[in-house]
Amino acid sequence: MSMSDAHIPQLDAQQSAFVQLRTATSILALLSRHQDDARLQNLFENLWLDRQPFRSHMTPAGLVNSPINGEQVACGDRWANEIPGLFCSHLTSHPVWPPDDICELLERNVAIFREEFAGIDPNQYQVDARDHRSGLTDGRNWTVFPFYDGNGNLQVDNARKCPRIAEFLGSRAGIGSIGCMAFFSIMNPKTHVPPHTSESNTRMRYHLGIEVPERDIHFRIHDQRITWKQDRCIKIDDSYEHEVFQQSDRRRVVFVLDVPHPELRPEELDFLQEFMSYTTGVGLPRAW
Repeated sequence: MSMSDAHIPQLDAQQSAFVQLRTATSILALLSRHQDDARLQNLFENLWLDRQPFRSHMTPAGLVNSPINGEQVACGDRWANEIPGLFCSHLTSHPVWPPDDICELLERNVAIFREEFAGIDPNQYQVDARDHRSGLTDGRNWTVFPFYDGNGNLQVDNARKCPRIAEFLGSRAGIGSIGCMAFFSIMNPKTHVPPHTSESNTRMRYHLGIEVPERDIHFRIHDQRITWKQDRCIKIDDSYEHEVFQQSDRRRVVFVLDVPHPELRPEELDFLQEFMSYTTGVGLPRAW
């Protein structure tokens, strides 16, 4: 090993510490600006990070070190593993929601999604790196074609390939917010996606059926078993545990669209957007 190689771990550690320090400084500045904002007090009282009340983090010591607090988050109908890293306990929660105006809007425009999907070269499907790292896909059985990546970034090249979809997404508030994604989900036959949950409950997720096999396919969310239907839309909260059983002999394609939870007030959403931009939506930096 050369002398320069020996310094790589030390440099990595220094860079990691610098990133954490910069993140902590940004969060402290955010909290300083908003801690006395009357419009955000209800959010602060009901926001949990890694099962700890948010207010216990609102000091430099609480930010750097994991606070010890005996207060327990109320799970409601959720199982213990269904409390995400960033959890707003004041928001209404259901694993599956009744259809709403967004479902109707997506269904009314399904032809646009189906036609533009048909023009995408399958070689341009991508593996979601987060799902790959967590073991949800082997890189072959489940791929995506993303428009918004969940970090507030529009995938410009993909949007250009599907201009009518891009126009549809760009004309609606909340789409593309941090934590909210928009993508085609392509799942090959004989695929099982193991149980998993999202990292926050601040969004609603819509699935629009683009290519749906007639049999041998369903998914479980919490304690409910549901199926996709061709050209129809379902609305779920994917912070509940869910898994997919795709045992048909045809691929399954749905368009997935996230929007912020409808009960989040504009100022709450703005605060959470900035907060998640520093933390990637999974809580505060761990102790150094």
